[in-house]
Amino acid sequence: MTTGPDRAGRIRGTLLLAACADALSQKPPAIGGRKAADGDIRFPLRFGSVTLRMLTLARPLAEHRREVDGRRLAEQLAVVPAPAGADVGRSPQVGGVPGSPAAWIAPVGLLPDAPLPVIEAMARRITAAVTDDDAMEADVAAVQAVAVAIATRGCAGDPLRPDDLGVILASHARRPETVHALQSVVSLAGQRLDPDRLAQRFDRHHPAVRPLAVALAIFLTHPDEPAAAVAAGLLAHGPGGVTATMTAAMCGARLGDRATPVGWGSRLQSSLLVWTAAQELARSAPTPSERRG
Repeated sequence: MTTGPDRAGRIRGTLLLAACADALSQKPPAIGGRKAADGDIRFPLRFGSVTLRMLTLARPLAEHRREVDGRRLAEQLAVVPAPAGADVGRSPQVGGVPGSPAAWIAPVGLLPDAPLPVIEAMARRITAAVTDDDAMEADVAAVQAVAVAIATRGCAGDPLRPDDLGVILASHARRPETVHALQSVVSLAGQRLDPDRLAQRFDRHHPAVRPLAVALAIFLTHPDEPAAAVAAGLLAHGPGGVTATMTAAMCGARLGDRATPVGWGSRLQSSLLVWTAAQELARSAPTPSERRG
């Protein structure tokens, strides 16, 4: 389990790389993907609604940890513009916040020392509060949060074991379709499929499951290549850069500060907001129940 400065670096790496991926997704995917792969970013990076939602979640997590008020969070998220491609037909009132929580749930996985069942339960509770209790969205958000948590607790550079990761993640999924998708992801790990072809493998899955499956497959293929992982996520068809942001969160959690290419971080506008949220999360102390597990 990570502690001290290493933990803080992983938290910073997660939020910063995810914010950069979100910013790159604001450009046409072909442009963002190519430039991300080349590492030659010359235009300013301005993150969008997905990062704003991530930061909105990070604040109460840093202050209250497991005691986050779902209703209050839903009210705060309701005033954040919907991400591109989100279901804007949902009610802007409490519950029914448009956009997939899995895209911005990563801060839950960054809670230091929280057991995985606690991470899963919190992700489900938060999702239920903002999506009118959508069971599939909750399942996907829970798996994404747990995946980020696992990535923060491994040793950067150690080889990933897709089979083991798939088993752990499946144990935190409740919907058969999510479990089936995770099994398919394990079989695709490391194949370096063209992003569009990879995404097509999951076309028949539930819309909430597809970004998770593609993001996990890309992460398992490029765990130590953040630029390549983000580029593949951008080029995989899907709404609003969700896949790239989810992939980036896992890579950032694994690699920490070194996950974000210097050329990206130096061009990320409003990066102080991201740094501040990361520092607040890093300073938050585990509750006695979390220490006991």
